[in-house]
Amino acid sequence: MVATDALPVRPYVTRLTRESLDERDGHRAMKIVAFYLEQTGDIIIDKNLMELAQKKIKRKLAFSKQGAAELRPSMRKL
Repeated sequence: MVATDALPVRPYVTRLTRESLDERDGHRAMKIVAFYLEQTGDIIIDKNLMELAQKKIKRKLAFSKQGAAELRPSMRKL
């Protein structure tokens, strides 16, 4: 699971990748991004979110306003 204290990495890597990077630093930045994308995927799989989403779609269910609001910050990060 992604630790809360690891979240500042995203703005750092975004800022870093906008700068001119040499090959070594560019490779390092992409490894960091890949690591966090993999962790995000692991969370989705671990929590079985895909299966739950498919059930909601099939049953034509929607998230509550509170549930949707809780998901928005995570979706923006993706």
